[in-house]
Amino acid sequence: GRPASVDFSLSASRTRSWAAGDSMATNRPVLVRLLLEPPFKLIEAMIQEDGEFMYGGDQTFLNNLLYFYSVNNSIQRVLNHFLVSEIESATSTTSLFQGISTAASLFTGYFYQESLQYLEDNVFPFVDKIYFSKRQSWEINPTKSHNVDVKANAAELQTICSDMLKRIFATTHHFPQSILFLLHVMRQEIDSKFGPDTADQVLGPFVILRCICPIIVSPDLFDTFRESPSSTNRRGLVIISKVIQHIARQEVFGLSKEIYMCSFNSLIESFFEPFNQFTISMFKAKPHLSSFHTMDCMSPRIIPEQGKYTSSVNLLNNIVKNNKAAITKAIDDERIRVALSDTEFASQKSLGQRVSAKIGRSLERSEKGKKKSPRRKSPRLSQSTSTEISAPEISAEQKEALEQMSHIGVLKELIREQTAARCEAKLQLETVLKQIQQIEERQKLCRCDALQ
Repeated sequence: GRPASVDFSLSASRTRSWAAGDSMATNRPVLVRLLLEPPFKLIEAMIQEDGEFMYGGDQTFLNNLLYFYSVNNSIQRVLNHFLVSEIESATSTTSLFQGISTAASLFTGYFYQESLQYLEDNVFPFVDKIYFSKRQSWEINPTKSHNVDVKANAAELQTICSDMLKRIFATTHHFPQSILFLLHVMRQEIDSKFGPDTADQVLGPFVILRCICPIIVSPDLFDTFRESPSSTNRRGLVIISKVIQHIARQEVFGLSKEIYMCSFNSLIESFFEPFNQFTISMFKAKPHLSSFHTMDCMSPRIIPEQGKYTSSVNLLNNIVKNNKAAITKAIDDERIRVALSDTEFASQKSLGQRVSAKIGRSLERSEKGKKKSPRRKSPRLSQSTSTEISAPEISAEQKEALEQMSHIGVLKELIREQTAARCEAKLQLETVLKQIQQIEERQKLCRCDALQ
């Protein structure tokens, strides 16, 4: 049967926000408040302005988003919001979590964050047989191979795939409690809208297609310690992923397309029933719902670090600043729109503007100082004479030298600021370039239409 209804209401007495406490400080209080405020309209608008995110490509944004909400003990509520929203807006089960899906992208990232140990035990050992392989080719298409034993390649891939699936289908009970909890919530919502036991037909394929297969094809996107696999080994990973996708969809390869994959059909058919049992077992391994009064009560497997948290907040703040006009337009809540006009989201002035402003303020202070300098009497001479002694005159050359020294001090300060900003920008650029390279490889070797 379905799990008991769970209360997702926000309880101030139970919710702990690291950012607002002593452990996690932030200089972006308005941003943090808006991001944590249900129904999460700001983050929804931010995601809408990042089309790459909804395709599952913007891992930097995704990872920082997950980290921010995890540290603030709100990640499950955020996931619940997007998952339930997509279920409520779906017209049929066939459209759930398909194609462009914010909920699926968030869940995939969260699955990896929470299930790292599960993946290391049950998925990566088999992925690594291909990832670290020294084979010259994993090709099984005779028309694309020269002097390659395609039958031997297919046999080896079938063995790896079979061993991996046996392990995955036998270890559902090893899924983290937080993942099982969300799957039960999704089951409850899907069955409530589309009828009893409908979710069983949706969630098994969902976990395989949106969580397991992306990690098989692109382990480097989810594990920052990995480099992109070689094109040769990527081909082997893609073939494995295709086979597993067909098992999840309960389909075999036909003669009209990719006929060379038909040699896997007997393997695929042999795993139809184990896959169905896998889906059923996900809901037999019920999480301890009684201990989870709200979603915030679950402690994510993450260690809050002040430096990392500050970086995540700054990155999210930059996304808002750089896309403020579009994000503001996408939000229908006037209160949030007004909050986004806060100086916290103001665009930074250019280096030239800041140099001119600081030098101008420096000169202004210098001029005011000279105007306020009265003629002073010498304390000793004032006892014996009333003659006033004027301050020593400053020559034009000395005045110019002092102004230059003031300018140099300002410039040194700005150079220090700019150097720090440049270092941070360089790190961000390296991350983006690596991400672009990974996306290009995915588009080239792992297109969605090629995997169907």
